Amino acid sequence: MRYSTSASAIGPSGRKVRCASCGHNWQVDETGEQVGEATPPPPPAKIEPAIPEPEPVSEPEAATEPEPATPEPEPEPEKRRDPEVAQAIRARREAERKQKRKNRVKMVWAGIGASYLLVLAAAWIFRVDVVRIWPNTASAYAALGGKVSYYGLEIRDIAMTRTINGGASVIQISGQVVNISKKPKPVPLLQAEIFDENGKTLFSWLIEPEQQSLEKDSKLAFVSEIRDPPPGKLQFEIGFSNEKPAPSKPDTADKKAPAEPEHAPEDADDGH
Repeated sequence: MRYSTSASAIGPSGRKVRCASCGHNWQVDETGEQVGEATPPPPPAKIEPAIPEPEPVSEPEAATEPEPATPEPEPEPEKRRDPEVAQAIRARREAERKQKRKNRVKMVWAGIGASYLLVLAAAWIFRVDVVRIWPNTASAYAALGGKVSYYGLEIRDIAMTRTINGGASVIQISGQVVNISKKPKPVPLLQAEIFDENGKTLFSWLIEPEQQSLEKDSKLAFVSEIRDPPPGKLQFEIGFSNEKPAPSKPDTADKKAPAEPEHAPEDADDGH
């Protein structure tokens, strides 16, 4: 194959050219003629195939030997209980259960007893209010030695004495009405009765107090007389009355009101 080029491209000193097809080189002068042997093209480089590097071979892990299994303990042979021991154990358990039941019963009764005592204490402390609400409870308080009136009043220091007035025998009954409440209270009529030794009522009359009301923590004295009582041992009672009529003296032998005593009073039998 021939190539053409201009002289100006070669120059006066010639130039080395190379075949574009095969890569052969040679020297030409300014006329384009070959001057020397062309340099043969270098042989194509031999490309050796790449040899892959061997992958590192991992050493096999040492096989782990399994740990020897712990042998399970052999079950102990069941011990035979002594029948007497077993019976004693059952008896003890039964006794414990019975004791627990007894303790529960005791606790229940203790709670009931404590509640009952609490109710009794409250009923005694507030007995005036209780009697005011339930008047029939006054007799129960009286049986316990605590006479209470729903009026909020008490009769204290009562006494019965015999005197001689104008040659006639006179019985004098005296005492005090006390306001035991925390506020003023109206004073009702007083009911007086005299009995013989067999409990027969001889005289019964009403006593009108000198005041119609009584301030709290105050006292009101009263005195009443009856003429010509029968001889012998006499008893008397006095309390508050629910009646509101004007008081009247009981009928006596001479129908006269008792006079002031002229002599020192003689002690009479006090059966209240």
